[in-house]
Amino acid sequence: MEYLNYCIDVSLKKRTSILKRVYWLRSAMWNDPCDIFHLHSSLFWDYIIVLLLVRRYGRKVCFSVHDQMQLDKCKFSILVMKYLYKVIPSDKIRFIAINSLIKKQLIKIGISPELIKVIPAFIIDFDCKSSRRICDEGRQVKILLYAPAIKTLSDVRIYGLLDGLNACSFILHKKKFSIQLCVCAPNGINLHLYDKLLESTSLSPIECELFDKPICNMLAFLNNIDIYVRPTITDGDSVLVREAITQGCVVLASDVVKRPRGTFLFHTSNVDDLCIQLEYILSNLTSLKESIVENSNDFYDDVISVYRDLL
Repeated sequence: MEYLNYCIDVSLKKRTSILKRVYWLRSAMWNDPCDIFHLHSSLFWDYIIVLLLVRRYGRKVCFSVHDQMQLDKCKFSILVMKYLYKVIPSDKIRFIAINSLIKKQLIKIGISPELIKVIPAFIIDFDCKSSRRICDEGRQVKILLYAPAIKTLSDVRIYGLLDGLNACSFILHKKKFSIQLCVCAPNGINLHLYDKLLESTSLSPIECELFDKPICNMLAFLNNIDIYVRPTITDGDSVLVREAITQGCVVLASDVVKRPRGTFLFHTSNVDDLCIQLEYILSNLTSLKESIVENSNDFYDDVISVYRDLL
């Protein structure tokens, strides 16, 4: 625990302007009595700002790179970063990549492999353990579809929402299982777009419980979910997948990336395969929930080892 006293964890909202981000990060580096900044951000401009400030004020920084989309979005930023890495001492910077693919991409940018450690973005919250709800016969099975936001067609495509809704519609209309679909978009939703999605998949708002506000305790929320379906077409390690497994959910995800132990897979963008796998899980849900392997890997020590290396 002593090493955490030297670290400040920085996470910024995407909508914050660049000037405000520069001001906030500069103030934090100048005023906070810490030795290490650990930055979690999906915007490469934040990486550039922090690197410039690291060079100016001599602080040390650890970057977490969570998904392929981060690396794909900002080609210009990557070119700038290639130069910055050459002028910043290697003892001032470390990278945490959530998987080996991200590490390979960082190496292509020009980052030395010795500065990168592969650590899945997950630390167990021991204060919120699974209550392991048993599936009583006759009780509705709760199935979760999740996207941070459902505001554009890009959100729908990336998170495979149409595939997920089509599969759940297929299951519902077969009337073999009693299910309640939960659609979660805590960062907001375009209701017109959402209504169009339901209409195109022959689902009613009654069949789909909508959660479009921030959820204070996601682990407690997952405790009331039986199956988490994640039909993404691009993905990172997904903290939510790991959290769902630890909370006793059966997780069915696309095979677009390597998934944690205990995850059931279907072929990416293949709705027929998604339906087959979902029907199998529903048919065997009680035994699957009783025998599910908890993902008990805790990566706390690995993260601390990166801090120790920097200090």
